[in-house]
Amino acid sequence: ALMGGSEAPASRPKFKVGEHVWVPAALLTGDRPHALVRLKVREQLGRSVVVDDRDGVFARVSSRRAHHDDMGFLVLRVGDMQTEMTLLDPLAKSVLQYLRLLIPDDILHTLNARTEEEIERYFKTDGAKISHLVLIGHGTSTSLKTLGNELSGNRLGDLMAGSKKPKIVISLACETGKAGFGRGVSVSEHCQDFVAPFGAAHGAAASYFLQTLLHNHLLRAHGFKTSARIANDATEGTTFRHRRDGEMLK
Repeated sequence: ALMGGSEAPASRPKFKVGEHVWVPAALLTGDRPHALVRLKVREQLGRSVVVDDRDGVFARVSSRRAHHDDMGFLVLRVGDMQTEMTLLDPLAKSVLQYLRLLIPDDILHTLNARTEEEIERYFKTDGAKISHLVLIGHGTSTSLKTLGNELSGNRLGDLMAGSKKPKIVISLACETGKAGFGRGVSVSEHCQDFVAPFGAAHGAAASYFLQTLLHNHLLRAHGFKTSARIANDATEGTTFRHRRDGEMLK
């Protein structure tokens, strides 16, 4: 057991005793079904937390390696009835299967939508559950294509209203990283960070980018900006742009 210790507690602890946090399974004992595990904080020791591990054993983990309990992912596939089977479905399945290895199903949500109305309805009823939004669809420099219409970045930002806190939005749709769409999403008060391909993005590259970004951000504890840069550098043939409050981050 690791309870106790002589370190003085941090002046502004990241977590409170008794709350639950998500911790990388690699820092714990034994096999785990998911790469992130939800555990209770037993003690705060300086810049570390002590959490339940298993069988009465505790683990001491750096606070920067743990994440708050308000995590929820939505994989939003916006279909067009033309390339769904050949591109959108395989990409969505790739993303979904990776996330099912990363987190439990109860915080992983999916929506296959073709219209703006379907997207709006979801966020009105379940938007507060979502901290990370993954967009899969066909994009342009100014919009995300829906069935018979186009969804602007500003409008998508409006649709995300009702959230507990601003969301991280990762778009895998081509060209949505350009200012016409990306700035509109990222200036929304409901968006914390927005990252998307600047030009065309092959489905295989888009899936790899997402997995690399989340691995570095959630498991290796890099900041989102650093994680986006690492993923961008590692992805061949596609450039992703990261925006925050409308501004593009280098």
